[in-house]
Amino acid sequence: MLGPNLGSGYGPQFGQALAAGDFDGDAKREVAVSTWEMMDPENFPSNDGVGHVYVYEYDTTWSGPTEVPNPDATPLDCVFFGYAMTAGDVDGDGDDELVISAPGGEGAGALENGAVYIYDWDSQTSAFVLAYKFRSDPYYGGQQGDNFGWSMALGDFNGDEELDLLVGARYWSECEDCVFDANGFAFEDWTGAAYIFDHDNWVGAGSGWNDVEDADLVIRGEASWSPDLNPNGEQTRGYFGARVACVGDVNADGNDDFIVAATRRTPDNFATCTTSFDYYDENQQYEGHAELDNDCRVGKVYLFAGGAQWAAVDQEAASYAKVIFEGEDAGDKFGQGLASQGDLNGDDVNDIVISSNLHSETAQNAVGRVYVFLLPDYSSGWPSANDKVWSASLANIIIDGPTGDNTVAFGYAMACNGNTDKTDSCADLIVGAPGGKSCVGSINASLVENRGFAYLYEVSGSTTPGPDGSHWSWAAVGDSAGYYRLECHNDYAKKNPSLGRSIVFLHDIGGNNDDFIIGCPGWDTTDVPGGADPDDRGGVYFRDF
Repeated sequence: MLGPNLGSGYGPQFGQALAAGDFDGDAKREVAVSTWEMMDPENFPSNDGVGHVYVYEYDTTWSGPTEVPNPDATPLDCVFFGYAMTAGDVDGDGDDELVISAPGGEGAGALENGAVYIYDWDSQTSAFVLAYKFRSDPYYGGQQGDNFGWSMALGDFNGDEELDLLVGARYWSECEDCVFDANGFAFEDWTGAAYIFDHDNWVGAGSGWNDVEDADLVIRGEASWSPDLNPNGEQTRGYFGARVACVGDVNADGNDDFIVAATRRTPDNFATCTTSFDYYDENQQYEGHAELDNDCRVGKVYLFAGGAQWAAVDQEAASYAKVIFEGEDAGDKFGQGLASQGDLNGDDVNDIVISSNLHSETAQNAVGRVYVFLLPDYSSGWPSANDKVWSASLANIIIDGPTGDNTVAFGYAMACNGNTDKTDSCADLIVGAPGGKSCVGSINASLVENRGFAYLYEVSGSTTPGPDGSHWSWAAVGDSAGYYRLECHNDYAKKNPSLGRSIVFLHDIGGNNDDFIIGCPGWDTTDVPGGADPDDRGGVYFRDF
C-alpha cells in the first residue's frame, strides 16, 4: 500500500485521482496521486478542497514523493486541484507531461469557473513547472461556475501527430441565472459543454491563458428547458461533459475519436418521469410554472469523430455525434464511468465501456451495471442518422454489480487500456466498486461500509462486435478473472476505505504484463476496529502481474 506522509491530523483523501507516465525520461514509470480534501482541523473549514498532487517513481520499490506546485500563490477553498488527471507527451520530446484539472479553480475559489494545467518536468531544477494553462473565464467566453475541467482527456483528434486537449464543463448553461425559486436560489439549466484545443494553437503559460473562446471545437449538450431560450424543452440539466474520454482511431481515418457523457440526459422516447416547479425572476416575482415530463436522469453517451478540420467551431451534441449510446432506466446516470482505448476482443478496433453505477435490478439501491460495447469496423463509414443509436440493453456484455448490498457503485472507476496476460492480444477490463462491503461478517459490523473492491475481466476474442452481435450477461463475481480487496483481518480494518475509487494501468513496470494501481482514498493506518478517526488519509494499492 502506497500512502502519504503528510503529518497527523489531516484528511487528504489520497488516491482521489491517478495518472501514470514517464515524466522525467528515465524509462521508469511514475504515478501521480491527488488529494482533494486536505483539511486543516485547527482551521476547518479553511483550505477545504484545495487539493494537492504528489508524484512517485517505481524502480523495484516506490520512491518519492515530489509535489506538483499549485499554480495559485494563495490557494482558495473548493478549487479541487487534482480532481481529474491524465498524462501524455504533448510537446513531442519523448517525455510525458502531467495534466491536472481544478474544476473550482482559476483563482475563483467557490465560484467554480474551472481550469486545467499542464506540467513539464524540469531536469535542471528537478521539479514540475507549469507549461500551459486553460480556463473558463466569464470575460473570455466562459461562464461563472461551469466546472470546466470536471473531466478531460488527451488525443490526436486532428491527425497531426500531436496531442490535443479535450475538456468537459458539465455546468455550462444556455440560460445562466435566468430562473429562481421562491427563496431566490438561482436555477441554471446546466446543459453542459465540451471543448477541444488543438495543440498548434496553444500559448505557453508564460504568455497567458488559453481561454474557452480560443477553443477549436465546442460541442454543446442537447438543449434543456429554459423560459427564454427553450420554453418548449422537456428536460433540465443534462450534464453533458460530466465525463470525457479519447477512444482512439476507431474508423481508421488517422484521427482519434472521442466520447462525451451527459449523465442526466434522458432519451426522447423515455417519458415516465415528471418534474414540476414554480419559477421566479431575480426580484422573487412569480413568472410561471414548469411541467417537465422527461427529467429522468437516464444518461446518454455520444461518440464523436476526430477530423483534420472541423466543419464549424460550434456544434450540437445529438446531430454532431456519429453514434449515441442510451441508458436503460431512470436514475441510472449512464455514463458516470467511461473506459476506452483498449481492444477487448482482439479485432484491432478499440472498444468502449460505460457504467451506470447507480443502476439496480434488485431490491438494493445503486448497485451498478457495466456495459461493454465491442465496436464494429467503422472504416467503411459511420452508421446512418437513422441507425446511429445503440441502446445500452444491446451491449455485447452486461456485467451486474454484486447483489446483497446497497450503494456498491459498481463501475465508479474503470480502465481497459492494459493487458495483464500478454499471452493473448486482448486488453483487460478492471472495474472498481468503492461502496462494496467486502468484509461483511468478518469484522466489526460498523466497519464494513464502503470498504470497496475491484474486479478484473478478460473478454474472449471470439465475441462478435456490433449491436447485433452476441450479448452476454455476466455477474460481477462469477465471471471475473480476479478479485481484489483490502485485507479484512487486521488492526486497520477501517470503515470507508473505498478501494476502487480510481484505477489506472501502469503498462508493465514489474515484469512482462501490464500492472495497475487502485486508489482507496478513505484508507488510514491510524484507525482500529471500534475507533473513530476522521483523517481519511488514503492510500494506493499496487498490483504487479
